[in-house]
Amino acid sequence: MAKNVFMSKQERTPSERKSSVEFKFLSWLKIPNIDQKLAVRGCFVFVLLMLSIMIHHNYISILKQIEEAKRERSGARAMYINLKSKHEVQQRQSEVLKQLETIQSEVVITKEPPVKIVVKQ
Repeated sequence: MAKNVFMSKQERTPSERKSSVEFKFLSWLKIPNIDQKLAVRGCFVFVLLMLSIMIHHNYISILKQIEEAKRERSGARAMYINLKSKHEVQQRQSEVLKQLETIQSEVVITKEPPVKIVVKQ
């Protein structure tokens, strides 16, 4: 039987070896003597900075919306309390009587309870 033999990789010289990551996306800048790794790090920091600014901007706008909602809620609450107190005052018997007197002066108001009418068949 024949032996299993694996093919060995060809040895490359250091000048032929390529780095594991090539940064060719900055080649269009045509800047001489630029360190590619430093440029990539700078772009990464720039993206993080822009992301931080965007998050801060959204945070501030949300805080403004919350404050506006609190103001609207307190205004609506004050209006509700005002209307509720007016309604409670208008439901009192003396207030109802005053309204009835102004509307119809012919209404007879008695303090006796109503009488039950019984019909015989």
